Amino acid sequence: MAKKRGSEGSNLGLIITLIFFVLTTVILGVTTYMGFADQADKEAAKKKADDAAAARENDYKWQRMKFRTLASITGHPQGDPAEVALEKKAYDSSQFGPAGKQDAKEKEDFSAMLKKMETSLRFTWDANQATAPTKTYEDRLNELGKEIATAKTSLKNAEAAAKTAEEAKKNLEETKDKEIAGLKQALETVQKTAGTNRQTDITEIAAQRVKADDERTKRAALAKQKDDLSRNNAALADRIKALEGKMVENNKVIRDLREERDDLKNRLTIVYQKYDVDVNSVVSAALDVPALKVLETWNKPWRVIDMDRRGEMPFINLGSADGLTPQVTFSIHAVDPSGKLRPNPKGPLEVVRIMGPHQAQGRLTSIRDAKKDPIMKGDRLFNPTWDPGRPRHVAIAGIADLGGDGNENNEDVRRLLSRQKVLVDSYIDTKDDKTPKIVGKVTVNTDYLILGEGLDAVKHPKSADKEYSARFDVLIRDLRDKASTSGVPVITLRRYLDMIGYQPPKLTRTGSGR
Repeated sequence: MAKKRGSEGSNLGLIITLIFFVLTTVILGVTTYMGFADQADKEAAKKKADDAAAARENDYKWQRMKFRTLASITGHPQGDPAEVALEKKAYDSSQFGPAGKQDAKEKEDFSAMLKKMETSLRFTWDANQATAPTKTYEDRLNELGKEIATAKTSLKNAEAAAKTAEEAKKNLEETKDKEIAGLKQALETVQKTAGTNRQTDITEIAAQRVKADDERTKRAALAKQKDDLSRNNAALADRIKALEGKMVENNKVIRDLREERDDLKNRLTIVYQKYDVDVNSVVSAALDVPALKVLETWNKPWRVIDMDRRGEMPFINLGSADGLTPQVTFSIHAVDPSGKLRPNPKGPLEVVRIMGPHQAQGRLTSIRDAKKDPIMKGDRLFNPTWDPGRPRHVAIAGIADLGGDGNENNEDVRRLLSRQKVLVDSYIDTKDDKTPKIVGKVTVNTDYLILGEGLDAVKHPKSADKEYSARFDVLIRDLRDKASTSGVPVITLRRYLDMIGYQPPKLTRTGSGR
């Protein structure tokens, strides 16, 4: 009996061991399966996130390409033209664009709009050349304006020629009538004296016949001249008619371009709003680009030759022999390895003491980053409108606000320019309470048109007068148009002051420019 119980106890232990082994195996299998399932879910989530990021990157490239392409066509490019051209080339080769089927219509509309612009502007844009478009909306508008001006001049000349021809015709007819009357009177005289001196009469008659022949020849010539004038008048009338037809066509083209321009402005506004772009900053930056190109070719040897112990009063290689005077200002720039000036100035410098023919000392009114980018010996001086050889010329369109506090400082700016030996060719005078007017004029010898503020941006007494303000804005546009036709670069006042190294005071008094 004892042996039998021992055998049963051994079997029970084996059964319990088998049960634990089976349970352990099942648990291990379940946990392993759950681990692999969780790993698969993580990989699927990662792939979904990567796909979403790629879609966002594709949409960002698509929207940025549209914005920069449209900005280039309007004549206000954003970013490096080569980069924009390569970006458009990538889009043309379908490397990015609207991804969903629902966005195919958007891509089709955008491509059609670009094709229409190319047709209406008559320009080409070969992205393989990595350059900007050959022509912009602003270029096309300027061309149309010149064509219309030429047509008007031709029409005016044609009208003057027609008037001259009509006057010549009238004079010829009056001359003919007088000559015929003279012939009749001569014949009557001959008849009265025929009985007294026949030989004299015969001689006189012969002379009169010769004269009559001459008169007939003259009348024939006059008749031919009259016919020629009539044909010329007809040709002038046809020319005038053709010019009028051309003018109608040009007016239609101008209306179409204006509609396209307005549509493009609306599209750009949507893009600006979508990407939270400051329109005024974009316009000002684009406006200053041509004027800042002088930095790229600046080769004047003006430089800092030494520093004082405190690092606040640099010595420069300009002096009395160079025509330098105190209060002339410069911006200080570092030089890159290629020898060109770096675009961002280190700080402004004002000349305070002339020390010799080619030496002077200046005062640093501020330093952009004294620790990381201090003023050093060898740094270059830049001021595009100070020239020891000849005075420079500028024009001012708008109100000068030196301190950015809404005060008018027109007289202060003109005094500042006078100290820099800069002549003001033209500006807008607001002394007359009835209407503003332009003093002087912009010419091809004007170096810059400095763009100031409108009346509503400063505390001007006439800013509330809508008619006065509208006239003031028209005068600003007139100066800008004259600068465009004369090839004069336009630059904002703030950028110009930065270029010449002038540091505006924190608080400025109200100028007496009104």
